[in-house]
Amino acid sequence: MTEHESQEQVTDLVPNPFAASAFAQVPSPENLAWWLDEGIGSTSLPTVAIRSALGYLDGYLASVREGNVADAGTAIVVLGDYGTGKTHLGVELLRHARARSGQDVKVMYIDAQLGTFIPLYRRFFEYLNRESLLQQVTSYFNDVLIDHLEDGFGEDLTNRVSESLRTGSQQPETIVENIGLPANLFVGRLRDRLRSVTGNEEFARALTLFRQLSYRTAVWNWLRGDPPEPILVEQGIVSTLDTEVAALEAMGVLSLLYGRKDQRLVLVIDELEKPLIGVVRDGEEAIEAFRHLLTVLREAGAFLVLMGLPDFVEALPPDVRERLSTRIEMSGMNADDTEEFIQRTMAAAGRGRRLAPFTSASVAYLVRLAGQTPRKILRLCYHAYHQSQIENSLVTPDMVTAVAARHVEILSAEKVRTHIGAALREQGREFLIEHTLTSDDTLAEVDFWVFTEATPERGCAILVTDSLLGESLTREALARIAEVGRTDSTAEILLIVNGYVSDSDKRRLVTALGRAPLVYRQVSFSAELEGRLEPIMNDLEGGEGTDTLVTVWQRLERILRQQANTYQFIEQLAVDQDRARDSTESGLAELLRRTDPASAGSRRDSAGAGTGTGLPNDVQAAFQSARDVLAGAHRVESLLENTFRGPTPARLQHVGILGQERATGAYGLAMILGSLISVFETAVGRWFEHRRSQPARPGSSSDDLRLLCQTYTRVYQALPLRWLQDYEDQIRRLGGLEATAQVPSDRDSGQVRERLEELGFRVERLALQGER
Repeated sequence: MTEHESQEQVTDLVPNPFAASAFAQVPSPENLAWWLDEGIGSTSLPTVAIRSALGYLDGYLASVREGNVADAGTAIVVLGDYGTGKTHLGVELLRHARARSGQDVKVMYIDAQLGTFIPLYRRFFEYLNRESLLQQVTSYFNDVLIDHLEDGFGEDLTNRVSESLRTGSQQPETIVENIGLPANLFVGRLRDRLRSVTGNEEFARALTLFRQLSYRTAVWNWLRGDPPEPILVEQGIVSTLDTEVAALEAMGVLSLLYGRKDQRLVLVIDELEKPLIGVVRDGEEAIEAFRHLLTVLREAGAFLVLMGLPDFVEALPPDVRERLSTRIEMSGMNADDTEEFIQRTMAAAGRGRRLAPFTSASVAYLVRLAGQTPRKILRLCYHAYHQSQIENSLVTPDMVTAVAARHVEILSAEKVRTHIGAALREQGREFLIEHTLTSDDTLAEVDFWVFTEATPERGCAILVTDSLLGESLTREALARIAEVGRTDSTAEILLIVNGYVSDSDKRRLVTALGRAPLVYRQVSFSAELEGRLEPIMNDLEGGEGTDTLVTVWQRLERILRQQANTYQFIEQLAVDQDRARDSTESGLAELLRRTDPASAGSRRDSAGAGTGTGLPNDVQAAFQSARDVLAGAHRVESLLENTFRGPTPARLQHVGILGQERATGAYGLAMILGSLISVFETAVGRWFEHRRSQPARPGSSSDDLRLLCQTYTRVYQALPLRWLQDYEDQIRRLGGLEATAQVPSDRDSGQVRERLEELGFRVERLALQGER
C-alpha cells in the first residue's frame, strides 16, 4: 500500500475502533456467559503467553472429552506486571472454553480483593443459582434411588425409572411414593452420599434440606454467608461461613458437588496476590485452607487459572509452590504483534484488515515508546488514532510522541511528589523536599533528599521527571544526574519517571545511575518505592566508617517513626470518617438534584447548552445521543411511584430487582454518568461562549477544548464500567415488567458503551471542524 493510498483511507475511519480504556472490563457473573458467547471485546492480544495458555486448556478439554473428568484437574499460574494483559488472557481462556464446549462447561472469572479470601468465595457463589444447585442435589438423590432399585427391583423397572428421571417426566419423590418406599430412607441415604462427596457433615445436612421448599431460602442464605437461621440450627447447622478457612472450604465443597457430576469448571482468579497478603500474614491455618482448596479443585476436575504479579507465588510455602509448577510469564507485544492487533481491530470494526492510519514506522516507534507493554500500546493506539482523525492524516512518530506527552501523565508531577512524600513518611524516613546539594562550583537541585540520621551528608537523591519523550528530555534528565554526581555529598540517585521511558533510554539511564529508573504507577507505587529505597539506604547506613550500634539505633528510630505515623494516620482516618458521615446526607441530596432530568435541563439552559443556546447542532446531537442511552435510568422513579399507587405482586416484582446489588450499582453508575455528561456539556458550552466573545486566530483555543474532552474521557475510564452491561440487562428486565417501560430498539449490546466511550472524541472532532 502506498502512502497516498493510506492517506485516502484515513478520512472514513470513524468512530475510533480502539477502546478508550485499556483495562479489560469483565461483566457481572450473571452476564459473563452471554458476554463471552456474543464475542464482545473479543479482539485479544496475540501474544506467546495466550497461545501457551490456550494449549494447556485444549489439553484439559481433550482429557474431559475422553471421559477423564476426575483426572483432568489442572492448575496453571499466569504471572505478569500491571498492564501486561493478564485479564485479557483470562477472558480469552473463558471464551475459548465456551466455544469448544458450549453449555457443558461452567466458566467463572473472579477478581480477588485485598487481604482476605472471604470476598473470593462470595464472588464464586454469585455464579451459582438456586435452580442449578437444586438440579445438582436432585441428581444425587436420583443416583441413590437408582442404586436402591438395582439392588432389589429388577432391570426393567430400573431402566424405566431411569428414563423418567432423565427426561424429567416424573419427580423422584413421586416414584418413591408410587412404589411404596419409605421416603425417610432415601433422605438419610442422600445425606450419606453428599457427605461422601463433600467430606463435610454440615454441608451434607444443608444440601439435603435444600430439596425441601420450607428450608430452601434458609439454606441458600447460609451458603451465601449469613448466620444460620433457627430452623437450620435445630438441624445441626451452627457455623457461619465468615472466616478464611470456612470460605475456602465452602468453595471447595461446591466445586466437588458439581465436579463429581461431570460438570466441567474453568475458573480464573485474577490479582491473587491481594488475598495472599492476608493468607501469609494470618499463618498456617489459612495457608492450609488454601492448600486444601487446590487439592479439592483438582479432585473436582477443574481447570484453575491463578493470575497475579510476578512474585506472588514466592510468598507461598514450598509444597504449595510445587503444586503450581505450570507457570506462564506474560510476554510483551513486539511491532509484528501490534500490527496484527491493529489489523484485527480494524476488521472487527468493519473496516477490513488494514494498518491505516498507522504505518509500520509509527507502529515500531509506538511499541518502543511503550516498552512492549500491552496496556500502554492500547492506550497509545486509541489516542494516536483519535489525533489522526482530528488532523485528517496518517499517524506519524511525532504524533505518537505528542499524544503520549498529553495523555500518559494521569497525575500531575506535583501530585506525584505529594505521593512520594506520603510514602516516605509512611516508611519512617528522614527527608528534605526541594533540597540543594552543593560543591565549590556546583549546585544540584533534587526533589527529595533522603538521608541517614548520623550523617546527613550521606543519602539518596530522588529526582522526578515527566515522560522522557525525545532526546532533549532524556539529555535533561542525564544532566541532572551528572550535576548530583559532581557535588560533595555521598549520594545515591533514584530517578522516578511519571510516564513513559523507552527501552533505549532506560539503558542509558542505567549506565548513568547504576540502576533502572522507577516508573510511577499509582496503585503499587508505595511498595515499589520501598523496595527500591530499602537496599540503597541499608548500604548507606552500613557504609565504611559507620558505627554498627549507630546503625541499629537509626533503624530502631525509623521503626518508632513508622509507628507514630501509623497512629497519626488512624487518628486522621477517624476524623475523616466523621466528616464524611456529616456530609453524606447533603452530598447525596446534591447528587440526586444534579442527576434529576428536570434540573439537568434547566442547568443546560442556563449554561448555554441545548436547543437555541449556542451549541452547534451536531455537537448538541452528540450530547443528546449519549443522554438517550441512559434514559432508562429515569424510569426507576416512575416505577416506584406506580408501586405506591397500588403494590400489586407484579409491581412489587421490580422492587426485588432494585434491591439487588447489581441493580443498585447499575443505576448508580447511570446517575453518575448522567451528571458527568451534563457537566461536560456545560463546560463545552462555556468554551463556545468564550470563543465567540473573544475571537482569536484559528487553533488558539483548541488546547482548552482538548483538555475538556480528555478530562471527560479520564473520568469516564475511572468509573466501574463493568456495571454498564448490568445496566442494559436491568433496563430490559424492568421493561418486561411495565408495559410503558419499553427499551429503545437501538440499545443493543455495546451501544451504551460505544456512545459514552466515544463522546469526548466526537465532541472534540465536531467542535473543531469549524477551525479547519
